[in-house]
Amino acid sequence: MRLETWKAMQEAVDEGIVKSIGVSNYGIKHLQELLSWEGTYIKPVANEIEVSPWCMRQELCDFTKKHDIVVIAYAPLSHSYRLQDKDAVEIAKKKNVTVAQVLIRWSLQKGYIPIPKTKTLARLPVNLDVLSFELSTDEMKQLDHPLEHDPSDWEVTMCP
Repeated sequence: MRLETWKAMQEAVDEGIVKSIGVSNYGIKHLQELLSWEGTYIKPVANEIEVSPWCMRQELCDFTKKHDIVVIAYAPLSHSYRLQDKDAVEIAKKKNVTVAQVLIRWSLQKGYIPIPKTKTLARLPVNLDVLSFELSTDEMKQLDHPLEHDPSDWEVTMCP
């Protein structure tokens, strides 16, 4: 099913309907299958996956980078479940920004494209204001939880 869908998406590029195509929630196995398929002649430009300091998916993110596939990080705020994290709160206070801004900035500095969600319009400009500060190497390490795998959404990157 995945490969047939990819074939149709490549045809959409050929017909000028879309400029580029990507995937969502693909694990390494899925990407390997797609990249090695004889019918693949257009590589995905992006893989949209849940990525946060508590769900870093480092092996998957490294794989995508190695293959020039951009990581689009959905749920970079972990659906607000981790906005009280002591390290994130400490860094936010030190920088005089919100925890959400710290987490979005973490994604950007990792080289990902974060797509945070907000139900409150007033938070949107704050969430966008993340280029006026940087996180130090130590702060990035403080936020990282490489051994933790705690997706706040469904886990499908490991499905067959």
